[in-house]
Amino acid sequence: MKKLNKKGLIILSVTAVVIIGIGLFLLLRPDGGSYQEETAKTQDIVTYYSYEGNIEAKEAQNVYANSVTSIKKLYVEEGDHVSKGDLLYEIDDNNIASKLTQAQASAQSAEISYQDSKKSLSRTKELYDQGAVSLQEYEKAVSNFEICQSQWIQAKANYDSVLQEEHDTRILAEIDGVVSEIYAEENDTVISGTKIMDVVNYDQLQVKIKVDEFDLDSVSEGRDAVVMVTALNKEVRGAVAKVSNQAEVNNGVSYFNAEIDLEQSTDLKVGLSVEVRIISQKADSVVAVPLKAISFDSENQPYILSRDADQKVTAKKVTVGINDGTVAEIKEGVSPGETVLIQNKSDESDSGITVPPRMRAN
Repeated sequence: MKKLNKKGLIILSVTAVVIIGIGLFLLLRPDGGSYQEETAKTQDIVTYYSYEGNIEAKEAQNVYANSVTSIKKLYVEEGDHVSKGDLLYEIDDNNIASKLTQAQASAQSAEISYQDSKKSLSRTKELYDQGAVSLQEYEKAVSNFEICQSQWIQAKANYDSVLQEEHDTRILAEIDGVVSEIYAEENDTVISGTKIMDVVNYDQLQVKIKVDEFDLDSVSEGRDAVVMVTALNKEVRGAVAKVSNQAEVNNGVSYFNAEIDLEQSTDLKVGLSVEVRIISQKADSVVAVPLKAISFDSENQPYILSRDADQKVTAKKVTVGINDGTVAEIKEGVSPGETVLIQNKSDESDSGITVPPRMRAN
């Protein structure tokens, strides 16, 4: 038992010495707490305005039926590339050919009558001026000319109308693009307003965003944008193409619609959700430290922590510029390569930091 007591006494003594040593170390260490060291670096800092949106086609032709009609023939399939003016489909109108022939014949006949009456009026006027015909005959020639002229104008307008009907039976592409979807089949009878097909230009894509009125200085036409396509984990470049001149007011807040043109990329698909970032501020080759290394005194003046020549932790006043949420620009007070300290959360109440007089509370 005596041996065991002696051994236990030795263990207790050693433990006490260790505890006292740790306590003295914590009490007497120069920094009075624990810190993470970071080095001030020279780098670029960029801040952005961020918006959400979806990719859209800048050009699209949505083809609808203009009347009750039957699809005679489709000349394209889904996925086909078409050029402006290419024939997409024809509608069935059995009477259009005969109507066009009749309207053309009527217009030609009316034009002949008009030309004849014009010549007759010219001859009658000459004779009337010579006193060879009466005023009544001259007035009759004038009246006949006016009637023939009116009939010719009407027949010509009717022919143009039927010609337009014939043209409308052949539906053409209005843009260069791809036939993205076809909603009808050959021989289908459709009513007015029925959607027949969509043609989309996938080479010209855009994103539409809503811009707060206070962001307009940075979101102006021609400004570059970075577009992050979330699903593809890919960034593409863009540019502000248009900003609306009139705001939309929602809950008392004014927003302006803006269009962002995207660079061409085979990966992009219409409908993909994106994040649009437009540069707000930029500082090139500046001294930067982690944002969490900056603290503020009772007068809201920024400072950083560093060690002096005696390795004692002191606070140093700094002038802060822009920050991107991770690092901050230091305009004055820190040099590149200088070590700054970040105090651990558990030691924030430590009183072992020397604070310059100008930073102490009154």
